[in-house]
Amino acid sequence: MSTERQHKANCGNAKRSTGPTTTAGKRRASANARQHGLTGQLDINEVLRWYRIILQDVDANLPGLLASDKDRAALALAEAEAHLARATIAEQDHLTKVAEVFGKRGRRSLAELLEDGPDYDDDELLKFVAAELSAQREPLLALIARILRKTNPNRPAELLRKVRVFRRYRRGAETRRSRALKTWLRHGNP
Repeated sequence: MSTERQHKANCGNAKRSTGPTTTAGKRRASANARQHGLTGQLDINEVLRWYRIILQDVDANLPGLLASDKDRAALALAEAEAHLARATIAEQDHLTKVAEVFGKRGRRSLAELLEDGPDYDDDELLKFVAAELSAQREPLLALIARILRKTNPNRPAELLRKVRVFRRYRRGAETRRSRALKTWLRHGNP
């Protein structure tokens, strides 16, 4: 239980923490959930495909507003299956990318790093360039190379962070499917 003083402090902090206030900041914040497409609208054809599989009827159409409990349960399960399929595919694609990036890692010479031309997304190349520029006493260029490395979407820390994000979305989709399946078994199964 918080004291009156703590409560007033919390209210004051909440009033000051209103999120982005500039148009650019609001635009950036509005795109946070769309970086990987997992929170977007489902493809209606994918939902319809799952709906037909669940009802075991290749000619079934999506129910209208006055649908029966069975149709609503089947639709909820079809949407849950479509969410889970999308989350699983996105997670697998990202894990493939992680495997490719980590497969390239290891001690390589500069010639090997530049073999197919410079890859500016290669974390090791950026690390090497930053170290070389520091050794040559080029502080501004070394700083730029370090910034490029820290903002590189293929750096190991960022890749592993995204693994956790995709795993969280997949687990949420699994939970949604589990709940929809229980409802389907209660209402839809003859």
